[in-house]
Amino acid sequence: MNLRFLNFYTITGALFFLYVLARAITVGVTYDEAWTLMDFVPISVEHILSCNPCDANNHILNTLLIKWLYLFTPDTLFWARVPNVLAFLLYIIVGHKIGKKYLPQPFGQLFFLLMLANPFLLDFFSLARGYGLSIGLMMASVLVLLQFRDSLSWKQGVAALGLASLAVLANFALLNFWFGAFFVLHFFALKEGFNKALTMKLLYGSLLMSLVLLAIMYEPVRKLLIQDGFYFGGKMGFYQETINTLTRYSLYDPDSATMSKWVSGILTSILAISVFLGLRGFSSFKAFAFSKATLISCLVGIPILSNIMQYVLLDTLYLIARTALFYFPLLVALLLFWMAETQKPIYTAINIGFGVLIAMAFTGNLLWVGGFKKTITWEFDAYNKEILTNLQMQAQAENETYTIGAVRLYIRGILYQIDDFPNLRYIPEQNVKDSVTTDYYIFYNKDLPRIGYFGRDKNILKYEMDTVMKFPGEGIYVFSNFKKKETN
Repeated sequence: MNLRFLNFYTITGALFFLYVLARAITVGVTYDEAWTLMDFVPISVEHILSCNPCDANNHILNTLLIKWLYLFTPDTLFWARVPNVLAFLLYIIVGHKIGKKYLPQPFGQLFFLLMLANPFLLDFFSLARGYGLSIGLMMASVLVLLQFRDSLSWKQGVAALGLASLAVLANFALLNFWFGAFFVLHFFALKEGFNKALTMKLLYGSLLMSLVLLAIMYEPVRKLLIQDGFYFGGKMGFYQETINTLTRYSLYDPDSATMSKWVSGILTSILAISVFLGLRGFSSFKAFAFSKATLISCLVGIPILSNIMQYVLLDTLYLIARTALFYFPLLVALLLFWMAETQKPIYTAINIGFGVLIAMAFTGNLLWVGGFKKTITWEFDAYNKEILTNLQMQAQAENETYTIGAVRLYIRGILYQIDDFPNLRYIPEQNVKDSVTTDYYIFYNKDLPRIGYFGRDKNILKYEMDTVMKFPGEGIYVFSNFKKKETN
């Protein structure tokens, strides 16, 4: 039996794919998934493309793929997640090719492991959202751009921009990456000097791709801008908002302000050292200008510059958390490609040491926080099905119909599946600030300030109630027998 395929890349990739596949089966529906499946997938293709109803939650390519899949498969949550699971397979294959062909070992292996070992990233490859889909397509574009650098084939150049365009349709935040891909495409065409035939073919191809993308994006973006639809973001600067929130969620702890600052600071310092050592290895400016490390640097730097310019000129917000997630594999590539540019053995040894330490930290974090129940973004939805199942069994045993109330975070997750529980009736308009009249009430006791939810306020203390179920690690509680406390 030929066992040559059993190498680091295939074994590691297979383990991560099985993990994501298992999560796609076991993780309960999340708020935004339920929103997509209830509000956007059922509408016509014309309305999906024109963003009617209008909301940034409609990730166009993802919605269209789910709608198409539902023509041939059961309209279940798992099948809605299949496009992102397949995007993860693409992500693994692309990472394998980049790591094995474009990086010396062990830098290629470190790149492959680091680009996978992020629990926040893995969340989205197992959900019916556009984020994983867009990142898989983006990394495919990176691979083809690296191939274009070597071949200077105009067809590969246009294909890379086409993949970047598809990534944008899966998540509009990837427009920042598209600008980087467009620049790289035309800058690296100058690698062997000005070639008029190549330049014109690239120009015509990229202009055609741009016009097609503009035609699809124009109407939804116009509506979203009018309705202030790009509301998810921050205003405190790129590093503070984008890098720090990305670090917090990658640690699977959004409240870890101090830890995230230390981690992002250490990683930024290691990146700076790697760039410094890598720059010393170039023999000429041309070798530097058209190097693989420079190509990756453009794909990171131009999206960052784009986001900053949009904030300054258009008063848009800095990307945060999941909208900034596409930066993660790009930053991993930036680190490893610069590490690989070192020439002196001592510098190489230093970079390998840094890389191994980072890989150990990433892997340890994943092993510590990973699991098959929840996502860190929609942690409050982790036990919805378990809660409803337990209440259904109790109501069925007593031949009763229970009414269920919950804080507003649960409305979509419950509505999506409440029909599966015939003895439960969901009453949406229940608020602890006013009154709770349902038999059971689901409460989340953490704060989500970016969406205006404050579960740690004191309103719940106005009531006497029994605790039926609790998941204190996630902040989820199920109460019954609500009654207001008597006041003197």
